[in-house]
Amino acid sequence: MKIVEVCAAPETFQFFDGLFATLDSQCYKVVLVAGSAEARLAEVARSELSDFKLVKFARTIDPVGDIRAILELARFMVENRSDLVHGHTPKGVLLGTLAGVLAGVPLRAVHLHGFPIETATGIQRLLLFLSDWLALRAATDAVPVGNAVRNRAMELGYLKSSLRVAILGNGSAGGVDCEVRFNPSRFGSTHLSRTACGPFTCLFLGRLTKDKGLDILLEAWRRFKNLRPSSNARLLIGGPIDAREPLSRELLDALSAESAVQFVGETNAPEQLYTQAHVVLFPSRREGLPYVPLEAGAMGLPVIASDLAPCREIVIDNETGRLFPTGDVQKLAEAITEYYDCPARTLSHGENARSRICLLFEKKIVKAAWVKWLSDLRREAKPQIV
Repeated sequence: MKIVEVCAAPETFQFFDGLFATLDSQCYKVVLVAGSAEARLAEVARSELSDFKLVKFARTIDPVGDIRAILELARFMVENRSDLVHGHTPKGVLLGTLAGVLAGVPLRAVHLHGFPIETATGIQRLLLFLSDWLALRAATDAVPVGNAVRNRAMELGYLKSSLRVAILGNGSAGGVDCEVRFNPSRFGSTHLSRTACGPFTCLFLGRLTKDKGLDILLEAWRRFKNLRPSSNARLLIGGPIDAREPLSRELLDALSAESAVQFVGETNAPEQLYTQAHVVLFPSRREGLPYVPLEAGAMGLPVIASDLAPCREIVIDNETGRLFPTGDVQKLAEAITEYYDCPARTLSHGENARSRICLLFEKKIVKAAWVKWLSDLRREAKPQIV
């Protein structure tokens, strides 16, 4: 079975962490297609034992460039005799499914990671809706990363009756490596050792954009410091600046001016940052099934997250972390204070979080679900696919 995976940027494929290499061992032939960063795409493809192809397209709307990319993708799929095209991220989904229709690819799957439309307004919201709607009309299959994403897609009217919908395992794109990469014992550190020494440390990890709630985080941190003025607590902020939706200069300057706030930059090894933290803060305004709470939980850290439906699939309030009403600065500050005041609760919630993530989202579980899903697709699509 020949599979074409399409996304805008090769970094998206990192969420699958060895999945495509596993598919290669199961006799699936995978080609990774991205719209930019050919050198990075080649690097990811080598690690996944996959072929790759660069088809240049922008993440933003570009009618001429998009048509050119669709035609190039369709031509490649015909030459490759592709059986399945599988799109990720809004642009990869749209171009991949439309090219698949033109090329006569029998299976056209959309991986639903979330909906940028949730925080968009005006003409941008309309264009995002039309893009998602058209891509799903051209698809034969949809793969939401969780129940909340599936339910939201139904509310938006995206899921036509003929569409096959499958959630792989308990959700997420590729699961989390709880045994090795995100295992705190690998670093010779446990959550107990973190609570016993060093300053109380909160960690924010993610794209530095308004959707991720950095403005909420700043105000909540200030209120926490007012509640506990003598604390030596610190806040680490890690992640890339999103050029598409950059934070305002005023907000960046305000965060930088906080003496207890430290920017640690973008990282390819988030597990190293988790070893420095006691609690992970996740004040996002919208999500699909977010990876940071999954990784943090696997590392034995409680997460304080916005009370979004996808976050509720990961964080159990007052058991593996805390949920606060989205955008509620005071409730976030109070939750931080709770963990600061009670190291025992921090420890127990972190241990509970690791147990839950390992049970539900370990990558072996998700990989097995992927293989079964593809096997079912191949069987249902016969005689077109051999």
